[in-house]
Amino acid sequence: MLYLRGRARREVLLEGTLFAVHAVGYLALAFSVLSPGKAVVLILLHQGLFGVHLGSVFAPNHKGMMMPAPGEKWCHLRRQVLTSRNVRGGLFTDWFTGG
Repeated sequence: MLYLRGRARREVLLEGTLFAVHAVGYLALAFSVLSPGKAVVLILLHQGLFGVHLGSVFAPNHKGMMMPAPGEKWCHLRRQVLTSRNVRGGLFTDWFTGG
C-alpha cells in the first residue's frame, strides 16, 4: 500500500475497491463452501503455501549475485538488473513457476 502514497485519489480508490472486492470474495467463497473451522484452516494453509511458492520462485533468481556495498546507492534499474539473473529450467520448472 505504500506505493499508493502520492497517487491520484482516483487510483487509490480503485486499488482499494479492487482489493476489498477480492478479499470479500475470497472469504465469502471459503466460508460459504466450508464450515468455519475448515475455512480458516484452508485460508491459513493456502496463504502459507503461497508464500513458500513465491519464495521458491524468486529466491533462486538472486542467489550468489553481487550486492551493493554498505553505503553505496544504486538506482532502481541498476539494483534490479545487477542483483538478478535468468534461471533456465525444464518443462516442469516452467509450469511450476508460471512460465
